[in-house]
Amino acid sequence: MCGQGPKKIGSEPPDRTRLAKRNAGIFSVNRLYEAIEGAKVLSHGSRDMPIGGTTDRLQAGEYYGESPYDPVACVRPRILALVDYLNRLQEP
Repeated sequence: MCGQGPKKIGSEPPDRTRLAKRNAGIFSVNRLYEAIEGAKVLSHGSRDMPIGGTTDRLQAGEYYGESPYDPVACVRPRILALVDYLNRLQEP
């Protein structure tokens, strides 16, 4: 895949290996978690990337259907795994 399809994002995403470097050497787990989860994102304006937590909660709802489930509990481990992965990618 070359990433040039109709859903291509308009701006170039930041280098994922330099998140900490661009933040004075600090990898902010909470800030990244909140950005991926999307709960504190304002409803006005646009985002170049879909909100991960919202998308995953919708997918969990489709999977569980009418069964009772906690959507946050379903999504939290996925987001934490992604944050951990991004932390391991950081260059000194």
